[in-house]
Amino acid sequence: MEHKEEYDEHLKIILLGDNYVGKSCLLASLCGNADFHNYCDTMGVDQKIKFLRTYNKTIKLRIWDASGAPRLQKIVASYFHLADGAFICFDLTNLQSFYNTKALVDRFRVNNQQAPIILVGCKSDLIELRNVSYKKAQALANQLGLTYIEVSALKEINVKEGFSLLTKQIYFLAQLKKIKPILEEQYHNYLLKMQKNRSGLFSACSQNLTQEGLLKEEYYRSLKQFLQSTDPSALNEFCITILDLIERMDQLYEHENPYWSIITHSPLSKILRHALDVLCSMPAEVIELSDIRELINKDRVFCRVRQ
Repeated sequence: MEHKEEYDEHLKIILLGDNYVGKSCLLASLCGNADFHNYCDTMGVDQKIKFLRTYNKTIKLRIWDASGAPRLQKIVASYFHLADGAFICFDLTNLQSFYNTKALVDRFRVNNQQAPIILVGCKSDLIELRNVSYKKAQALANQLGLTYIEVSALKEINVKEGFSLLTKQIYFLAQLKKIKPILEEQYHNYLLKMQKNRSGLFSACSQNLTQEGLLKEEYYRSLKQFLQSTDPSALNEFCITILDLIERMDQLYEHENPYWSIITHSPLSKILRHALDVLCSMPAEVIELSDIRELINKDRVFCRVRQ
């Protein structure tokens, strides 16, 4: 019977990896009932419930411990599309288990393209038996676009931190999905407006068009990268990029339109400030983590757009 407790969010996490890499021990260590001397092979998918405090919220984690046995992978795969996030685990003392992680990531992504994945090196306490270096594992994580952590269930190293990190990534992704259509619509409307005004006041100078076009492309690249991220720190980086683009665009517009720049912003500056407005509308716990309000105040750029 599940423990009755009030919670704000209910998230589902799946642990994947070969047999004997340490998935069950990792989960048992998190839940405080680890028995490392009596190993029992997972048959299919086991489940445990754990409550965590993240972003000032109580999160109910439904954690699926999936068997690594080849004969059971059809059953395991049926859980992929239900998961909000995944740990892809390998044994730091077993090189083959490390090599097998890429195929696991690919299989998971076929069924679930957006859920955050963390690559997890287990048994980090077995230093003398280690066969996979941190550098090698991090390189694979970078190649696959994943976060990498190392844990020791036995020593309780990075166990709670790992689950907390994945929970934060899942929550951040959920907030990102809410603002994604707004940011994309704003950019689309900006492009339509620029097409209509191509021969008008704001595009009288061809040099201005060229330079503004470069800034526009830089913003679009940053926007795409931000919307594909699962790391909360990406919010901070995106905000810094926007503030830098606003400063450069304002300087360009002031140089080309000294009179109009006193009473209005350029179309690109407006869309950038609107983007800041949207970022500032994200939940307070996300804003506080990224410190974007402090960044905006520091640079004296406010989220409200001058009409």
